[in-house]
Amino acid sequence: DVRLTAAGEPGTGDPDQLAIDDRAWAVVPPIEERDILMVTEGDPAAELDPYLQTAIEGLPGVQPWVGTVAELAQNPMAPSGEAWDLIIFDGTVPTDLPDVPILAVAPDRSSPLGTINGTLPNPGIGSLNPVEPILSFVDLSTLHVAEAARMTLPDWARAVIPGPRGAPLLYAGE
Repeated sequence: DVRLTAAGEPGTGDPDQLAIDDRAWAVVPPIEERDILMVTEGDPAAELDPYLQTAIEGLPGVQPWVGTVAELAQNPMAPSGEAWDLIIFDGTVPTDLPDVPILAVAPDRSSPLGTINGTLPNPGIGSLNPVEPILSFVDLSTLHVAEAARMTLPDWARAVIPGPRGAPLLYAGE
């Protein structure tokens, strides 16, 4: 509960012209701890994107973990014994995908997430959907992509950031 008052002690000073906006309430849900696993093919210290790692580690309520594809195959559950809340594959994608939410960044091969058909050097960004919820409050005006995989999307996916000739630069789906 937050209340605004005039300068000085409450009840003194100039009368407020619009008292209805002097008080506000907000219900803040408790932060539920989320287990997020960031996965690389080899040594995470050498291969994990430092910008990605910094972004994930800075999120409130997130317990970040780092591992390899081989470690994930040996132990597919979070340390809590529950399923991972999110697995981020950085530069790799396993043959068998886990049944949890996945973010794949620059996958190195085709998988059920999509078919890679080569690369796109310096791809431009296509026309964006102005009501795309994933891009709310995101400014792409200074984004430059040096290279991207040319992918064919599976039927369940939709392009969020379209690239040249229908190849997506970012896509989502279930």
